[in-house]
Amino acid sequence: MLLLGQYVVYRAALDYIGDTTPLYVAISEADYEIMIEQALGQAVIRERLTEPIPFLVFNPIAEEIVKWIPPL
Repeated sequence: MLLLGQYVVYRAALDYIGDTTPLYVAISEADYEIMIEQALGQAVIRERLTEPIPFLVFNPIAEEIVKWIPPL
């Protein structure tokens, strides 16, 4: 869940300086699956944030993006 805190801090910093650059969380496919299987991970992503987090889910072995979850 550390990555969620980092995302919030980085997004706040960009907002503070007026930078609208899109910010994504890159996470391995295995870690993403673990996170969304856990009730806490689901609750944090779905219920505790005012805006959805955009994710880039990647396969580190194949070195490719397997899922892109843009902000809604």
